[in-house]
Amino acid sequence: MRRNIGHSCGVAFGLMALVSVCGLATAQDAAQPPAQPPVQTPAQAGEPALGKVDTGTLIFETESVDLGTIIQNEVKPLKFKFKNTGKAPVTIKEVKKSCGCTQAKVVIEGSDKGMEPVEHDQNTWSVIPAGASAVIDAEFDPKGKLGSHSKTITVVSDDADRSQIVLTLTVEVEATVVAEPSVLNFGTVERGGSKMLKLMVVGRTPEFEATGATLALGEFFDIKKVGTQEVDRGGKKHRATEFEITFKAIGKSGRMNDQLHVRTNDPREPMKTVSVTFNTQGLLAFEPTQLSLSTAKPGEPMNGEVILKHRKDQAFKVTKVEAAPVAAGAPVPEFKLEFEPVDAANTNKWRIKASTTAPTDRPSINIFLRITTDVGGEELLQARCYG
Repeated sequence: MRRNIGHSCGVAFGLMALVSVCGLATAQDAAQPPAQPPVQTPAQAGEPALGKVDTGTLIFETESVDLGTIIQNEVKPLKFKFKNTGKAPVTIKEVKKSCGCTQAKVVIEGSDKGMEPVEHDQNTWSVIPAGASAVIDAEFDPKGKLGSHSKTITVVSDDADRSQIVLTLTVEVEATVVAEPSVLNFGTVERGGSKMLKLMVVGRTPEFEATGATLALGEFFDIKKVGTQEVDRGGKKHRATEFEITFKAIGKSGRMNDQLHVRTNDPREPMKTVSVTFNTQGLLAFEPTQLSLSTAKPGEPMNGEVILKHRKDQAFKVTKVEAAPVAAGAPVPEFKLEFEPVDAANTNKWRIKASTTAPTDRPSINIFLRITTDVGGEELLQARCYG
């Protein structure tokens, strides 16, 4: 009996000890913080990033085109080929041009429909599928342009690496018909005199010829067509028509401009325009070129004089001198104006005197003196009067 009781007590003690140990473990677990989720480490080089999104990439065969030398009326086409080498489509949102002389549209390979990307709504965007090829189909219109030009076409897309790609075209534009010189400047010619300049009009066709020329102020010019011949320009053979243009200084004195209109048999440029400038020097001249009044305080007298002479020492008459404003409505003070020959025996020079009182309402005087003479073409002259 004693053995049985001892056995029972040993079992009971063992159970109590087991419960105590389990309870201790449970209490320790409760005291620990909750478990954290595993830390994600970034992808190493060469490993694909987790959750990476495929993108498209536009690669152009070339981003610059040199059109070389073209003629002014020759519209030149050009193409910028490219491919979407990425794994997702690329949307082209806009194709911007640097000037109106350039046209551009997107053409996807296998499609004859071009996109004219002017607006920004979805209907004008072009989607380039992954792996697809396309082309920016463009043209350059050189009308009205000469010399070297550089233009750009900017492709705007959702390419993550290059959202804007700038394409460049360069070109040298030459005229279809060339005038040599480009401007006829006769300079200053004394009244009654004349001056002749030669004009070469060069064309590019085998049968080129300039057939005639006219000016609006034709009464002051004589135009003579000398003939047409073969000429060398830059190592190339061209044909040129020669003209002799003679300016006759028979009009009013002063500088004037006109345009010479040359007719040609080239339908691409049937009319060539050449600027003309000339200055008729009158027979009469002021010495000095303006009448300067003496400096004075308000209310004090101001006076001055100028000489009007004949360049060829010929006799002439001054019949009237009057003061006039330099601009409409400008004030003109009261002047005493006198004129007389420098030498009564030889009236090739006249002395013109002006006197007034210094005004109190403004710091200076600025007017014109208008002089009437009996010299043809120079009946009315004017000189600045300042003080």
